[in-house]
Amino acid sequence: MNLDFHYYGTMLAALVAGYGKEEAVQIANAAQFVDDCTEERFHANAGYEQIATSRLTMDVVGDFLDPVAYSDKDVEEAKEIWGYFHFLPGNQDDRVTYHGKEKNNFFESVSWKFDKSIFQKLCLPESDLCQKMIQDVIDRELEGEMLEPIGMYMHILADTWAHSHFAGLPNWSCNDVRQGMGLHEYHDGWKPVEIGIHVQDSPEQHTYRAARVASPRYVSPVYLGHGQMGQMPDLGYLRYKYVPVWREMKGGEERKQERDNPSSFLAAFVQMVTAMRCIKNKTSYPKTVQMEDVAPQLREKIENILRIRKLDQSNEFINLIKEEYGFEPVKYDVDYWKNNEAAYRSFCNAAVYHRNFMRENWNK
Repeated sequence: MNLDFHYYGTMLAALVAGYGKEEAVQIANAAQFVDDCTEERFHANAGYEQIATSRLTMDVVGDFLDPVAYSDKDVEEAKEIWGYFHFLPGNQDDRVTYHGKEKNNFFESVSWKFDKSIFQKLCLPESDLCQKMIQDVIDRELEGEMLEPIGMYMHILADTWAHSHFAGLPNWSCNDVRQGMGLHEYHDGWKPVEIGIHVQDSPEQHTYRAARVASPRYVSPVYLGHGQMGQMPDLGYLRYKYVPVWREMKGGEERKQERDNPSSFLAAFVQMVTAMRCIKNKTSYPKTVQMEDVAPQLREKIENILRIRKLDQSNEFINLIKEEYGFEPVKYDVDYWKNNEAAYRSFCNAAVYHRNFMRENWNK
């Protein structure tokens, strides 16, 4: 998901959940800052622990263009950013089964065998871990610095839908895509998609930037998250299908994984509303989506926005907030965090807490 949903979508969800205007803006700022909190934005002489919840795009692209083997330290660092804050593991109950190669000796110098415990780190919505994470927020006493943690957790919750079926690990078996077996999006019928590093994202031309590179290693930055699909999982309007390596042993159309982003993003919105109401009212958080928690008319308006073929749907969310709540949202400013030390410290404390929570629960 991009700023349009993480900032304006989260703001709208907070308002629906019963938070006031200023509270909703504060929550939305924290939700978007998960994508912006890189080491380069750390405060000097902060006096408390700061951790990165993202990396600069140029650094991520640099890794792709120089796909050397990741060391154990590199894998751990990737996990603690992407696996913890953007690709929450959700396949611990083996909901998604593996239908790829069990072993591979294609490269002479590298042998590989399927590891079920790695595949269980696949990000999925409505997971036991996600429910535990939100319930933990509800059960904690965070009076006075509650809003930044809420925003951070809403980002993680929403991403379980956008990043579903990928993992926050640099792992071939979870994240490689068989691009040569066909990549299509639905727009008045199924149409082939062109992808490449130098392609400019275009809804009308069906072209999207994505890595068209492979690695001679099965643990590599090339296979981190949804890099092989580029921005496609983060665009609200897209409905698409592709062949992940973990389904390639199935036959025909069965090997293709189909994704309907508008439906997934709407479910994410509803779950954010439910989660924030539960946090606000200190009630138990349900594991699955409760569609009735958002009025049908509003759900329809949101889905209509999500199906607009635009790379950035911010203006549509702004107009909906104005229509429903009578004010125009302040635009997101990443420098907000430079001038709001209390909010920044609250965000950092929340990030450190979540890192420690994930260290305890990563393998549970």
